[in-house]
Amino acid sequence: MRLTIFENLDAVPDSVGVVAVANVFRAWATAYAVIQSGAKVLLASDPEEAAEVHARHPDWLLAGEWDGITPQGFDLPCSPTLCREADLRDRTVVLVSSGAVPAIVRLRDHNRIFPFFFGNITAVAQALESSNADEVALVAPAGADGQRSLENSMCAMFLKNAVEDYPNNHQVLYGHLRNRPAAAMFDDPARTDAPSEDFDACMMLDSQETALEVVTSDFGLPALVPIAASTATS
Repeated sequence: MRLTIFENLDAVPDSVGVVAVANVFRAWATAYAVIQSGAKVLLASDPEEAAEVHARHPDWLLAGEWDGITPQGFDLPCSPTLCREADLRDRTVVLVSSGAVPAIVRLRDHNRIFPFFFGNITAVAQALESSNADEVALVAPAGADGQRSLENSMCAMFLKNAVEDYPNNHQVLYGHLRNRPAAAMFDDPARTDAPSEDFDACMMLDSQETALEVVTSDFGLPALVPIAASTATS
């Protein structure tokens, strides 16, 4: 299996059937929290699409961020801590995230897509290995400002090393990313949507036992569903 890291979505070859999309802060950690709270997760490409979906399904909840901020009218922020505390059992949550979700939407023509962050590295590595793919694209989307996302790129390299059995040092990455500008929101007392606990929820290694895969829901929107490594074969 050959794994290649892409920071530019346009550079991902159409011939690559299996894609993994990184988002460290905070989309995929939030998605796991929502699912583990008993809800289904659907993905909307932007706040406008989410609002249109909500108009058709007013009982669905909107969660996420756009340019790092919770959009007006959303029910939940892009926060694993706060979503875990919410009563979401048997609900449907539409998740928006300005870096990660548009990447998923752009790459939907590829056969299989796996979201990843530090919390599900081993589960996703096992899913990729079980897919029997010859080539895998590891995508590290840019940040909200269009600039390179260092945390996503580092996470992509971490996953590549995990699959290829090269050494990784999570402790060093944890300390380095804790002091990066992208993590400043977790220290900002004015940011009630980004509690300090979110940093550990996003960075804790292998906190999740299962991978997530993107599927098409009955409503046409991408959905995230947990898969066991043993069922990750193509």
